Amino acid sequence: MEKKIAGAGISGLSAAITLKNLRKDINVIIRDKSSSIKEKVPRGVNAIRNYGNNTDIQKHYQNLGFKLRNFHPITRQAFILGKNKTIEFESENKPIFYSTMRGTKSSIDKMLIEQALELEITIDWNSSYEKEKPDINATGAKYSHCIGYGQHFEDVEETETIYVLQNHKYCPFGYMCILPYSNNEATLILGNFNPSKKIPLKENYKRILNEIPQIRDYTNGATVKYDLHGVGNFGIPTTSKNGSTIFVGERAGFLEAYRGYGIHNAIISGYLAALSIVNGSDYDKLWKEMLHKSLEHGLMRRLAENKMNISSERILNKLFEKKTLLTSWDKFRSELKIIEKEFLRTADLNFLQESMSEWNEKYKFISD
Repeated sequence: MEKKIAGAGISGLSAAITLKNLRKDINVIIRDKSSSIKEKVPRGVNAIRNYGNNTDIQKHYQNLGFKLRNFHPITRQAFILGKNKTIEFESENKPIFYSTMRGTKSSIDKMLIEQALELEITIDWNSSYEKEKPDINATGAKYSHCIGYGQHFEDVEETETIYVLQNHKYCPFGYMCILPYSNNEATLILGNFNPSKKIPLKENYKRILNEIPQIRDYTNGATVKYDLHGVGNFGIPTTSKNGSTIFVGERAGFLEAYRGYGIHNAIISGYLAALSIVNGSDYDKLWKEMLHKSLEHGLMRRLAENKMNISSERILNKLFEKKTLLTSWDKFRSELKIIEKEFLRTADLNFLQESMSEWNEKYKFISD
């Protein structure tokens, strides 16, 4: 039996590895238009949420059959608001996030490629399935709903905290974050999550580095290695299948619309796609059980911010007033959920539901 996968990103590799783990006799062939992983994915840091789960997320991936290591635990998060107000929290129980490198050299991409090659999965670079339909389509973002610009740094001093700037003056319809990694590397990225608004990302990014004291101090003495650019798309597809082809990762729209997380959904959707092929189960049913709730919440919050100004900055300013009462990460998360619900009660939920329906009707992620 032979299975064809288009795209050698995280979701495509996760699907390929799972296919081979479940059925050693399957011949898996991945084709990718890029010449190598270095060309496909620039070196930079991404974060994976470790909160809201009953188990450690790195162990969870390992239990699913992925040989993933080199995850860097992040135990602290700091929010920087307007007027340089800051809220900081630390988790004593477990990491809030894991940061992981993308691209080459100790990266999640490299680890998955090495595991795929160990399993004798074929990866054909400079290649595509133009005349054939792949069994799994993992070719990345189809639209540009999220646009990011940033830089990758070396020689940073602090690697235990993720910093998030929530300030409408500099980050309208998005946020800026500092994502550190263990060997004194960090990626700073500014994102715009409203495709209808043309935000001058590069200019705003430079202003942030010059004008926000906490970020200016963080980058002082660090070395810029290169600039980073990226796009992503998000939505809630009705189906992620077209005929015999299954769509995974960002190609299916599985980017979390509010905060931009995508690695987890890429891994899980790839795993579920392979599971459905081997077991004959319904892929749409599987991903809807695992991913739909977070995708729906993310899209609702994103549209509430873009259309109703129910922004994280407003919510966090409410929390800033209570910060002396927020003694832990768990307490912060609990209070955040309460205030978020209070804000959403003031929203026109019918309008939001209609907006979500219009969004999902407008953006089709599967090929015609």
